[in-house]
Amino acid sequence: MLYELPNRQTIHHLNQYETDFVYHEIFENNVYFQHGIELPSNAIVLDLGANIGLFSLLIRNNYPSATIYAFEPSPQTFPLLKANFRQDNDTHLFQCAIGQSTNSLSLVDYPGYSVISGTNTNQQRDSEIILAGCKPTAEEYQATKKLVQYRLSNKKSYTSNATTISTIIKQQQLQKIDLVKIDIEGAELVAIKGIAINDWNKLKQLVIEVHSQALLDKIIPLLTKQGFMLTIAKDQQLKQATIFNLYARRPSVTQAMKNHFAQREALHRHLVQSNLLVMNGYLNTSHQVLAQRAQAHDLSKRSPLESRAYTYLDWRFYCQAQQLSINYPTAIEQAINQGWQQHLHNNRHHPEFHLDCNQMSMLDLIEMVCDWTAISQELQQGNGSCKNWAKENIDKKWKFNERTKQLIFTIIDELDKRLRETTYA
Repeated sequence: MLYELPNRQTIHHLNQYETDFVYHEIFENNVYFQHGIELPSNAIVLDLGANIGLFSLLIRNNYPSATIYAFEPSPQTFPLLKANFRQDNDTHLFQCAIGQSTNSLSLVDYPGYSVISGTNTNQQRDSEIILAGCKPTAEEYQATKKLVQYRLSNKKSYTSNATTISTIIKQQQLQKIDLVKIDIEGAELVAIKGIAINDWNKLKQLVIEVHSQALLDKIIPLLTKQGFMLTIAKDQQLKQATIFNLYARRPSVTQAMKNHFAQREALHRHLVQSNLLVMNGYLNTSHQVLAQRAQAHDLSKRSPLESRAYTYLDWRFYCQAQQLSINYPTAIEQAINQGWQQHLHNNRHHPEFHLDCNQMSMLDLIEMVCDWTAISQELQQGNGSCKNWAKENIDKKWKFNERTKQLIFTIIDELDKRLRETTYA
């Protein structure tokens, strides 16, 4: 059956409701290209669990020079996949399941819901996933549930040839794969176990739809062991179901990470510099001296070691703010720590710079408070004041004596007062 997508492309498909759902996820939400996933123009891509080929179609649209290997075992959807790419010589199609070995596999087809067909079907769980995606109202729920259960009951079993990711690499003589997309409905761990130890270094990025917390807990250590940096996000279209999108990539700095670091560093430096200049004349500090401190603030972050560390560190904070889980391999954690330590010992406004933090000069303390305040302003905490943060953390992090602590809070109060006066002036 032919169907025109919202982008005006005509494809062969099975069911409009699932085609619309998957199109929205892949083309509009861009689910496979989030959290630093990027491709070169001549990318090599594996589409494992291709269904009718919407992900492969996105790749072809956006990367005309890409080479795609698409795998789909279902006898009801593979002919549609084949029809959708019949004139594309650089998209190679295989009617084959993905497993841990090349033994044949038993699978289930749901004619009404082809996108959740596979080896690991469970009618109760699959019903919950579909209902989570449908989002019926309370009034619609029971009728929708009955319709879903009826469609799922009309299932068909079949046997399929199987292959492994390493077998694909060997047969196609692939030296690298830029992206492996895995959406095989609960069999994702089995697919990962089909990667031979010598083939892991050929994989640059993976995006995996993971169908349970238990599977996620098993997959994460396998990928981090192989040196991947991971981001785990809840599927936004299936918030009520336990489905996760796992983004795995080699620890290289992406353009998205570079942009985020550059924007965050520029904002932070601007806020610190503004705060410092607001303190002009405080305890006889001159504008010239404050301006020099403002200009030099955090410049060491532009050194290679610190820049790399803070790019990853800022990206982690961003992911945490967006409620995304992110895992770094050990080597990156070490690099972050090295860059952080270098920064602390290169900048006088950090207490760690000094053998005794109570020996910090008045100018050091003013710059430190302006730095803390800038972070509060960025995060919109404490009405832009660092006072509450300082009360909670100052004794946990440093060994300031009572005299220095009193001086720090006096500086905080003075800066807060001047900022308020500047705002209302």
